[in-house]
Amino acid sequence: MSRKAGGAADDRQILMPEARPLLFALLLLLAALLRLHRLGANSLWIDELITIFQGTVKGHSLWVQFLDDVQNPLPMLIVAGFHRLSTADAWLRLPSVIFGVGAVPLLYVVTRRVVSERVAFFAAFLLAIHPLHIYHSQEVRGYAALLFFGLAATAVALGAKGRLSYRRGVALCLLGSACILSNLSGMFWMAGLALGLLVAGRLRRSHFLGWAACFLGMLLLTSQWWSASLRVHESGRVLPGAEMGEPLRGETTFNAWSLPYTAFVMSHGASLGPTVAEMHEGSATAMRPLLQEHLPWIVAAAGVNGVLFCAGLYGLRRRSWEMLAWILPPLAIALALAMRNVKPFNPRYVISILPALLIVLAVGLDRLRPKAAMSFLVAWLILSGVALYRGWYVPSYMHEDVRGSVELVELRQGDDDLILAPLINLVVEHYYDGSGEVVNLTPAQRSAPGGIATALAGLPSQPRYLWYLRARPWSGDPGGKLLAGLEAHYWRLGHFPRPGVAIYLYDRQRPPGESAVEP
Repeated sequence: MSRKAGGAADDRQILMPEARPLLFALLLLLAALLRLHRLGANSLWIDELITIFQGTVKGHSLWVQFLDDVQNPLPMLIVAGFHRLSTADAWLRLPSVIFGVGAVPLLYVVTRRVVSERVAFFAAFLLAIHPLHIYHSQEVRGYAALLFFGLAATAVALGAKGRLSYRRGVALCLLGSACILSNLSGMFWMAGLALGLLVAGRLRRSHFLGWAACFLGMLLLTSQWWSASLRVHESGRVLPGAEMGEPLRGETTFNAWSLPYTAFVMSHGASLGPTVAEMHEGSATAMRPLLQEHLPWIVAAAGVNGVLFCAGLYGLRRRSWEMLAWILPPLAIALALAMRNVKPFNPRYVISILPALLIVLAVGLDRLRPKAAMSFLVAWLILSGVALYRGWYVPSYMHEDVRGSVELVELRQGDDDLILAPLINLVVEHYYDGSGEVVNLTPAQRSAPGGIATALAGLPSQPRYLWYLRARPWSGDPGGKLLAGLEAHYWRLGHFPRPGVAIYLYDRQRPPGESAVEP
């Protein structure tokens, strides 16, 4: 296997030139089908509803909401337009699908300009079937748009070949700004891109001021949003009763497992490992069978991706510094924010490193001998297939079935029933068409003097029957105090489990006792 000087993979033809358009069309079709599959199967989750509600708050113009949204203002603006045509879950997720599919050819262009056309096909294929990217291409958030505009800005920057014309500079500035406005973590990407251009020697001295003006222009155009994120901002319009801003700041939230877990998620997505509920089970006895079940998949993912990553860095040689420049600044900034507890660390906040990781993996595939490369590719496909299957069909990996829970309540409730839905009240209200009142108990209400008894006494007194929708108890009911309080005060009529949601029905006019009716 001959190699070009410099260590990168040579540009051997993957197919005859006349067959490449068909291959590329099939690749885009595959990416689209995977992102459209079961698009509306999951209930909308809180984060998605924040994006939707931000553009539909009564009494505030869309422009005001756009300026006030420090999460994903540009995707919110797009979703608001879609929302005026339909409120169907799949329809509202369609913009993310479009951005997700569009990112595949953009990664091809970026990779071809860094390495070769052969490696570009590999990288685009890996992105097309990547479980994490598919997941974010099926939610009403800004991460799919972040990758789309970030890759577009990167493609423009690499295409300049050090000479930044006026038109290319304007395009880079606008696309980089769109990346940041898709999610503020886009600033991390643009910082890594600027550093990568510098260490790779792509910046010509005669054009340095133009490049600097371009990146400073991104900061200027997005200053309304990143400056707002530095101070405690108003969130009550979208999340009534939420404790956000200053209450979140204090002790560090950094965990030693943050980086290993991020590497695992970037390999094949979170659904290849423990579920969210399992990871919040802290007892040692519970962790033992958990490790026995998931450890083989984790080890396999670490082995396959570790070998490919090391082979890719070796194959890139000097150009590996550019890839590392794209990867390390976003990680360092996210970790610094987590150490100060300005923002809890989460793998999705550093999703901008995914394209660089895939480029390195693609170079690794090209660097290995054909039989070894095929073996590693098959292993990578199997791991991704398991992750996709779990994310689509295994309830414990899917969003909590709030939509189905609300449908069950609507079928069985009376005229004046009360619905208690801590944590998920916004989701319940979104799907609920009945006449009952939906209420929430915030952490402050649950921890007030008098505890749960006082909180329950503060609920509307008129409705006789109370439905309690219990989801993510580690957050909505830590320690099970709320459930214990309901059991101690009211007569439980029934318990109806749904995927991710436990539904309890209580009679508030009878003394507590054993369950009278079970499903």
